[in-house]
Amino acid sequence: METKICAKCGVEQDINMFGNNKKREDGHRTECKKCKALVKHDWYEANKEALLRYSKNYNKINKEAIKISNTKNKKNRAESFRKYEQSHKEIRAEKHKIYNNSYKENIAKSHDIWCKNNKDKCVSYTQNRRAQRKLVPSTLTNEQWESAKHHFKDTCAYCGKELPLAQEHFIPLSIGGEYTHNNIICACKKCNSSKNNKDFFEWYPKYRYYSKKREKAILEYLDYKDGKQQLKII
Repeated sequence: METKICAKCGVEQDINMFGNNKKREDGHRTECKKCKALVKHDWYEANKEALLRYSKNYNKINKEAIKISNTKNKKNRAESFRKYEQSHKEIRAEKHKIYNNSYKENIAKSHDIWCKNNKDKCVSYTQNRRAQRKLVPSTLTNEQWESAKHHFKDTCAYCGKELPLAQEHFIPLSIGGEYTHNNIICACKKCNSSKNNKDFFEWYPKYRYYSKKREKAILEYLDYKDGKQQLKII
């Protein structure tokens, strides 16, 4: 094994512990990498404030150029990442499969814990997947869901009770109802189950918890006029 003595710390070390320097006879620096790093660190600490001032002034003077450069680099990185993903798609899928099989129980436990702590998000993701399988629009956000609950004062839109709320499709998903703010209201599990895939205008007037006031609130929230919805674009 070829070795060399560091000119700074005096310790004999493997030649690979010295940086390259083509001007030297042996092709390596006189000080080891560790000593070189310590010198850089000491220099940085001694000149930290001056460097920060220079950096701030440079960024201020070259603000527009930096912005253009960052935008260009962002696009280049995105394109490089896309190409990498395409060329390594099968390899990554295989690695992902092996990982999932190896840590199946841990992943399942973590998922259960996450769902318990993020019930609304979990429901939202599940509903999104269902809507996508049905090939219908799926754009409801957590903010829009919170807005729906706030509109109905955190009570069931059908019976008015303060119970755990579910995302209810006003027009059933099975007949093309969208998973959007135009079609989702909050309902308790009992009312959600009772309505199922029924038409609201046929089911609700006969429902045991029917309320003219709540019916009006539902139709106003979904912007129904004369039996037709005036679609909102948000």
